[in-house]
Amino acid sequence: MPSRQAEYRDIRKISGRSRHLHDIKVIMHFSDLGLSREILSATSDAGYTEPTPIQAQAIPHILGGKDVLGCAQTGTGKTASFTLPMIDMLSRGRARARMPRSLILTPTRELATQVSENFETYGKYHKLTMALLIGGIGMGGGAALGR
Repeated sequence: MPSRQAEYRDIRKISGRSRHLHDIKVIMHFSDLGLSREILSATSDAGYTEPTPIQAQAIPHILGGKDVLGCAQTGTGKTASFTLPMIDMLSRGRARARMPRSLILTPTRELATQVSENFETYGKYHKLTMALLIGGIGMGGGAALGR
């Protein structure tokens, strides 16, 4: 298992930034990322205290209004990397007459469900509403198309 600093170093290599370990600011707690108290409470309630490398690298940039393209293995917290700052940003903004303010498109039903669950888990202390919409062909329809 690689060390925490080695994981951060690998993320830096992917992002094209400095590859020197001494240039890497290691963020060890969610409170270091600039997230709201409500988000910090929700992450704590979910049992998380430390961000994963992809979260530590992505969240501050997203909160700063920058675009981020992240690449990491399954189970490393990529979904929370964008849902945590998105919830924070939406909660600070002003809703207008029940108009949607964000749209997340996913390639699979499973990922759509995961994103929805992240919003419910991490947005529980905010007055935001969310809807999970799944379209396309029926669950068994894809098999028929292959014949």
